[in-house]
This record gives sequence, C-alpha cells and structure tokens, in this order.
Amino acid sequence: MADLMERTGIQVEQLKATHNVLDSNSGRIRFPFSSSRKRMSTIIENATGNGGYDKRLHIKGASELILKCCTHYMNEQGQQTPLDDNTKQQILT
Repeated sequence: MADLMERTGIQVEQLKATHNVLDSNSGRIRFPFSSSRKRMSTIIENATGNGGYDKRLHIKGASELILKCCTHYMNEQGQQTPLDDNTKQQILT
C-alpha cells in the first residue's frame, strides 16, 4: 500500500507524522491482520486537526464482520449517528 501511495505522489511518512499513526515502533498498540479476527486496525491521532479528543480507529477487513461490531456511523455532515437495521441493510446491498 505504501508503494502505491508513493507512486501517486503521497508522502507516506509525512502523512503518518501528521496523524501520529500509532504502531509497535512507538511502543503503542497496533492490531495487525489476523485470520481469526478477519480484520486489522490502526489508531490515528489528530484526525481532523481540531484538537480535543481527535482519535480515529481505522479498520479494514471482512465487511460483514466489521459491520456486526458497529453501533454508530458518521453521516454526511460528520455527525455520529446510531446505526439501525435499515442502514445496515443498505450497506450490505
């Protein structure tokens, strides 16, 4: 992934520094992909640049398993919104 980002002109290390990507090198926890969890997770800080509690958990993996773990989503206005059955169905179709 980093190779693709670099080929498209994205400065990977600068991006990591901006968002304080937490990894094992900094002594903090990062959750690598595992076949039992079917996902990986990365915590970033300074996600919006607004200060305060400005952390985000980014997860990638099997969408149906990640969706089962979710109770809220961020809508188009950037507001935290409860994730109801109707919205879950829209995501899955």
